[in-house]
Amino acid sequence: MEETRKCPYCSEQILITAKKCKHCGEWLEDANKREGSSWQEKGSVDARSVSKGLKEKESDDRMMGCFGLVALVAAVLIGSAVSSMFNSSKAGWIIGVIVFIIGAVLVGQWYYKE
Repeated sequence: MEETRKCPYCSEQILITAKKCKHCGEWLEDANKREGSSWQEKGSVDARSVSKGLKEKESDDRMMGCFGLVALVAAVLIGSAVSSMFNSSKAGWIIGVIVFIIGAVLVGQWYYKE
């Protein structure tokens, strides 16, 4: 079994011989000591910021999916109620689709706000 240590940036376990953390992407040694001449090889994007941005995006995607599911459930319930009130499944379908479209538009506006 290979020896491990904690990354000083994200505290995840990494190999003791690692030069770059596989979890957060931070270089674990001084940039001047690394081989390579281009800034991509020597430089390091602030990996914690990138990781935080990715986690926020995943959270937003998950929340959008949940709100979309809520819109779908609301459309089905309202459509069922309308079809039983008017004894017409066509009316229920139409109202249900309209409610779902309105819900999807509202979720989309929230998600793509700038």
